[in-house]
Amino acid sequence: MTSKITILFMIGSLLAEKIPYSSNMEAEIVRDTLVITPSTSVHPDCNTMVRNLFKIFDNIPKDGYLSYREIKIFQYITNPEFPLTYQIWKWICNILDSNYMIGVDIIAFNSSYYNQARELMGTDIVRDWTRVYEASQLGHWM
Repeated sequence: MTSKITILFMIGSLLAEKIPYSSNMEAEIVRDTLVITPSTSVHPDCNTMVRNLFKIFDNIPKDGYLSYREIKIFQYITNPEFPLTYQIWKWICNILDSNYMIGVDIIAFNSSYYNQARELMGTDIVRDWTRVYEASQLGHWM
């Protein structure tokens, strides 16, 4: 798909920064217009992105679970506009059928990107991957 989908969107921004819009689209503001285009970025497959993100954030302790602290850091990097509270953490663990005192294992973390959990939590693996990748400022470790 080479055509651009352009939607007028009055926002008053002069800076254009491409951000992931969906798994195969990117969005940017160009002269007060929201422009959505096919993504030119190459991303690994979803399973690789999930495994690598999990490995990055399962760090202290490296125990096979993402704890509240680890997910809070992940949330800050991927969605800083929605800070993670302990109440939201409990809600997330409930959706993912995980124990909030232990954390989220890789299976639950993976399931957060699919079906009902994705719809409830608004997760997007490509967006999260891209934001963590950009936050690294190097990108070579992913």
